[in-house]
Amino acid sequence: LWLKLSTADDLPALQQAVARDPRLEGVRVISQTGYYRQQLGFISDFVTTAAIGISILLGSSAVLAISTTLGMALDKRRREMATLKAIGFNHTAIGSALLLDILIIGSVAAVLAILVVQAALDGRSFGTSSTNQAVYAHFVVDAMVALPVLAYSLALGLLSCAIPLRRILRGPSIRQLTS
Repeated sequence: LWLKLSTADDLPALQQAVARDPRLEGVRVISQTGYYRQQLGFISDFVTTAAIGISILLGSSAVLAISTTLGMALDKRRREMATLKAIGFNHTAIGSALLLDILIIGSVAAVLAILVVQAALDGRSFGTSSTNQAVYAHFVVDAMVALPVLAYSLALGLLSCAIPLRRILRGPSIRQLTS
């Protein structure tokens, strides 16, 4: 049985009234979103788990690709870093500057990607139905989506640069060029 309430705040009062009436024993009153959550809970949990797994897999691939590319880019800047070392900069200062450079580039790239996705998908919706179930989804790209994506992107960038930075700063070529 479907009931349309005047406001969502009326639901708790209806639930209490049904619970107090002995003639309605065993009758449950739930919201429409609660009903759909029960009906599609497994599918929702499965899709969420699959999305997280795919994100981790793609993130791992991105870390490998970024690490390799960054290693090659830093190899080309080895002489520049050796010069900085020779004029008195320590590994921490050079590494911090490179890390800041990487974070700025990563932030700009992530923000641009978020803006493209927002322009393409924000406000769009799709629906599908079968014999006894219907699913309707509305895409929203807001701060609740953008901030975790930005954080995940920056975390992947930091993880990607750890090995190349360590290799370039501790490598023999920078010590040879410095001396």
